[in-house]
Amino acid sequence: MGFENLSKVGKLHTLSRDSVVCREGEPGETAYIVLSGAVKVVLNSFSATPCVVSTLMPGSFVGEMSLFLKHQRTATVITINDNTTVLEVGMDSFKDYLKEDASTCFKLMKSLTGRVDGMLEKVGKTDKKFEYKFKTNSYFQLAHQLFQSQFAKLVNDNADGAIALITFLCSSLKELNDKFLANEKH
Repeated sequence: MGFENLSKVGKLHTLSRDSVVCREGEPGETAYIVLSGAVKVVLNSFSATPCVVSTLMPGSFVGEMSLFLKHQRTATVITINDNTTVLEVGMDSFKDYLKEDASTCFKLMKSLTGRVDGMLEKVGKTDKKFEYKFKTNSYFQLAHQLFQSQFAKLVNDNADGAIALITFLCSSLKELNDKFLANEKH
């Protein structure tokens, strides 16, 4: 199943440059898949010192934390290019899609792993114990060790286990974002 089929269960949005996809602090129970263009993820967007923590290209996911954790948005996502298209999906559609398309589930898991690594690098500069806590976690290690074929087997054998791994990565990213912002205030 490709992105085209997912668009049957999600809502497509084509946005101009500097459009807000979702705003930090707002409630949210959906995620977005960047289909074309690019977006930037901004923490602390309402302050005098907003911080761009990542740029996401086509095939990237954003908003998973709200989707998987049912938590308010932790970042503001802003388009970088004109004609950026994102696909908005809710949990039921997303779970079904992930179960049917292990390669997309793998991309999501690897994307989250990379984002956790990026934030861990930033936080680890000031707190080595906090960094060690993450690096010794079995879910963290599993996310780094799985190959696509192994992940496909996990999804087929235990889709809830794959969702639990993604949920762990989402909660880790939220915790790291919070720690990063707390460090920035000091």
